[in-house]
Amino acid sequence: MDKSVPPTVFFVLFPCFFLGMWCAVSLVLSTLGGWRRLAESFPARGQPSGRRFVMQGAKVGLVHYSGCLTICSSPEGLYLSVWLPFRLGHPPLLIPWHAVHNATIRRFLWIERVAFDVGSPSVTTVELSKKIFEGVNVAVAGSQPIGSETNRTSSATISWQGKTVRVQARYVLRYLWTTASIDVFWGDQCVLRTGGQLKVTGSYSTSFRDGGSEHQIELSWGQSRNFRFPYQLRIDGVTVDDSHVQVENWQMMSIPALIIVALLFLLFGFVLRLMTGPV
Repeated sequence: MDKSVPPTVFFVLFPCFFLGMWCAVSLVLSTLGGWRRLAESFPARGQPSGRRFVMQGAKVGLVHYSGCLTICSSPEGLYLSVWLPFRLGHPPLLIPWHAVHNATIRRFLWIERVAFDVGSPSVTTVELSKKIFEGVNVAVAGSQPIGSETNRTSSATISWQGKTVRVQARYVLRYLWTTASIDVFWGDQCVLRTGGQLKVTGSYSTSFRDGGSEHQIELSWGQSRNFRFPYQLRIDGVTVDDSHVQVENWQMMSIPALIIVALLFLLFGFVLRLMTGPV
């Protein structure tokens, strides 16, 4: 006698599985981009009056929100709200103007967007359409002029003894793309490479030669936030640079997540087969 579970069980389990994955992805994105941290510091008690923009996109940290935001530019600040289906982990925000710092314009073809840090020290970075800032004097509100074109990218460049020193960061295969190697180049020579250590904070030192002289170089780094590492670089005991460096290939961090999702689907299929198959 066939005692297998009816195929209709699939139509009950799959929506539950899909809903669970939807909620998990929403929570992960809110943490990954920094929306959750923004909500802790700048919660909205209600939508203020002002210029209202619907079906807007934004970039919070490294997470893109495409056409699912309602944004309001008001005297109190910037109000951001995610549409209800995506609301889990994304409570509405009200970012006061005095918390907007280092505003710069980024251009791609004919599109202009304003990127800025939120809070001091920065909680995360936000990028919005420039039209949202029309009529708003952001410089008076405590940031640099919007027309400033300064934009720190994935590597920091300084000079030491007449040669360029570049600090770069990239995720490496070690520990399944969950660690980053911070590399220091002096001219065309790589003089220090941390190699992807499984440490939240740490330091690494080595030596290199320039002609007949030997120099000691030490790099200390802090906890990464939004794929940016704070670091301090010292050569021969003297601090050469104290800044942040952006991870270049941050997309590699999606590899562990994709593997986990694939394993979950395989596990779900295996369990479903056990439940619906013949016994």
